[in-house]
Amino acid sequence: MDYKKLREELSHKERTIDDLISYIGTRTNNSVPNYSLLLGAGASFSSGIRTGGNLVDVWRQEIYKKLSGKSDYDVKVAKEFLITNHSNWYSLSNEYSSLFEYKFDLPNQRRRFVEQEVDNKLPSIGYSYLVSLTKNRYFDTVYTTNFDDLLSEAFYQFSQTRPIVCAHDSSLNSISISSSRPKIIKLHGDYLFDDIKSTLRETESLESNTKEKLIEFSKEYGLIVIGYSGNDRSIMDVISHLLKTEEYLKNGIYWCIRESDYINPELTKLLWKDRVYFIKIDGFDEVLAEIHHTLAKELSLEDNFTNSKKELIISSFTKDEFKLSEKSELIKYDISQLRKHKDSMDISNLIRELNEKEFNDDDDKIFSEDDFKVFLKIDRLLKEKNYTQAKDMLKVHLENVENLKSKEIYIRKLIGINKLQGSESESIKLCDELIEMDPFSVRNFIFKAENLSNLTERCDLLKDNKNKFEKNYVFQNYIASTGFDELKYTKGSPVFNIENLESFVDKSLSLNPGLDNQAWKIKLDIIDEKFSDVIDKKSKSLKSESISNFVEKARVINDSHLKYLEITLRDSYLEKDYEKAMKAIDHLKVCYSQSSDNKKVKIFDLICERFTSLYDYKNNNNYMKDWTTFIESDLFKSYDKKNKPISLLICHSEYLLKVDRDVEKCLIKLSECCVHPNGYEYARSIISHLTSISSDFEIMDAFVNKISEKVSELTLNMIKSDIAVEKGLHNEALDYIDLAYKNGVPFEDYLIRKSYILLRYEKYHQVKNLLDSNNSKVKSSAGRDLLLINRELAAKNLGETLNEVAIRNIISHGYSEHLIIAAECLFGKKVQAMRLINASISKNYSDLFSFNKWPVIPNDYLPPINNQVSLDSTDTQSIQSIN
Repeated sequence: MDYKKLREELSHKERTIDDLISYIGTRTNNSVPNYSLLLGAGASFSSGIRTGGNLVDVWRQEIYKKLSGKSDYDVKVAKEFLITNHSNWYSLSNEYSSLFEYKFDLPNQRRRFVEQEVDNKLPSIGYSYLVSLTKNRYFDTVYTTNFDDLLSEAFYQFSQTRPIVCAHDSSLNSISISSSRPKIIKLHGDYLFDDIKSTLRETESLESNTKEKLIEFSKEYGLIVIGYSGNDRSIMDVISHLLKTEEYLKNGIYWCIRESDYINPELTKLLWKDRVYFIKIDGFDEVLAEIHHTLAKELSLEDNFTNSKKELIISSFTKDEFKLSEKSELIKYDISQLRKHKDSMDISNLIRELNEKEFNDDDDKIFSEDDFKVFLKIDRLLKEKNYTQAKDMLKVHLENVENLKSKEIYIRKLIGINKLQGSESESIKLCDELIEMDPFSVRNFIFKAENLSNLTERCDLLKDNKNKFEKNYVFQNYIASTGFDELKYTKGSPVFNIENLESFVDKSLSLNPGLDNQAWKIKLDIIDEKFSDVIDKKSKSLKSESISNFVEKARVINDSHLKYLEITLRDSYLEKDYEKAMKAIDHLKVCYSQSSDNKKVKIFDLICERFTSLYDYKNNNNYMKDWTTFIESDLFKSYDKKNKPISLLICHSEYLLKVDRDVEKCLIKLSECCVHPNGYEYARSIISHLTSISSDFEIMDAFVNKISEKVSELTLNMIKSDIAVEKGLHNEALDYIDLAYKNGVPFEDYLIRKSYILLRYEKYHQVKNLLDSNNSKVKSSAGRDLLLINRELAAKNLGETLNEVAIRNIISHGYSEHLIIAAECLFGKKVQAMRLINASISKNYSDLFSFNKWPVIPNDYLPPINNQVSLDSTDTQSIQSIN
């Protein structure tokens, strides 16, 4: 039936948008909505996602031509052909599901298709209206038949409130109707799961929990339907059942229909029932704009749109690809305001960049109006990645610029473009121009150093100029931290020894003893490195005394300062002193109770991070009990109930695996980490755990794609190497670890990881060659012991004689229980090795998964793993889209 005929038959059932707005806005309690929303594919169309009707047109034509063997196509002829010849699977009343099932045989094929359809799509402006209306409590529950994650993305970008998202039936058990958080219920699943409901048989009925929640929520709320055609029997049957009694849907159902929509027979039947009405709308975005402008006024422009993904969404609004501003004056107004806002943000961000003061340089930065216009043009070209045009424009203006500050900005931007294009030599020449302009600018010398990719060359530059800036504490910190990196990460002779580095840090602290000075953290690492190879008691005592004295100096200044709190935790970690760690945590809790809300969050992060590492401490017999007490504490639960910080999710996921031994729940927490806006901060940890306990590479790859622009090249290549190893992609894993080494991964770490990969793939000759030529260049004793294990394992597999003396020395050194386990395995001492393995697993269950991947441990030395699962088999709250 078309819309015109519907109006003729059911004119008494038609209501206006103004009526609907009145019903939504008239609330007895301003914090309790009157209606839930049900969204269908029509809501996603203006976000660039094809509707079911669009797909049906494409599939029908493709399948008809394939089955009939004809090249010409007519819709009516195709439908008649399919009904006549293929009625065993084709359903005219539900073309979408029947064609989808025919086109894709398997659930994972359908999931991959859906994933491709929704990939890289951005929410339209209608979703921002919906988020705002939810923020104002006009709605708090949204049902959707869509697989996309547009609504979740809109919440993440435009609201501080994180919605509860359920796309898996069992996850609905935990949702309470009284919860104030927005609730998004995906009736047919999420595209990340193979069991998305999209075929005719799959949409015959809703899962039990989903049905029960739909019924439960209908006791309190009415229902507004937008963009949904009513083709799914599963949903329509439940709605029809609810309408049979006055107890449900007391506020009625308002079905929004476009004039061009086809109204199927099931929907027509439903519209005849009591408490069901229809409303003519122009589209999802347009009706949300009208509701929003009446109830919540204009779209708020107060948020600072500086987040890169948010900028992309705002940009898509202002481009108005679907011409929404031509269909709605309200949307036209909001888009015009957004354009002004975006321009002002672009300008203000540029002003901030041009006027920021770096390295205590007190120069005034005054630019002419003409200069500023040029900067703005160049900035836009760079955002568009039009580097060649930006470069040409910069060079032209450099020839004519008179203002030295303007010239400096031009050159810096030109250097940035050269760096993006890999032209280091050109960048260095331009850095020299900057230095020539102002030979005593600390900023310019550090800028040049940053553009040198080779750490040794960087240190040579700093060494040549160290006297010039001996009164600048920031320069002292930079030279100390850069020299420390070179000392640890390169295999040659370092430019600065450990005593040099300590003198730079001490100089910095004498120039600026305040706790805001980064030298406090650098000095602690230098002390640790200074005593890195100590074995005898006297040296260990001297190290402990040096660290304690240093930490005490910070305590005297301010024992509630975040820097002091950080270094006390670092102190306990360096010494692996459990008692010290617990005292530091207790002090953190005291400081927490006396801090501002902003500082409380930072302190909570520190507490979570420390509990996560407690299993690695000496004398940690109580770590499981203490960790459990923290997880069950009111402090932890208070953050677990609201906007969960990423530190909490990491802490909880590790607890679930290491202490609770619950692999499935750990995976669920890791999935939450993957979709958390700050998940990239713990990328190495997340991927390490996922590769250890799961084989769901699609979630890993999606996470890597999401964070690729937020993490360093080093981190990106390390996690790609980890994933490639588990995928069995030997050459790719080696390529990525080689790239990570070029990006700055420590030489010792590089050798350990590369030899491990080669052992995993039984390249024993390559392991021996690699380690025989490089092991002597490794600085730490523990690192040399680990590499010796790898070398001897390769030799053993090649039938060569073991260096038994060296292996016994590893056991006597006792740097870690894991090294002793590996040594016992090399000797083939099964009883001793198994005793140590079981003891290690009893303290840290994640070791079981790690040991299963160690080439040095024979399979029969290990207990079985009975609960290794993949993410899509977890029977709990779903993973949100992470693309």
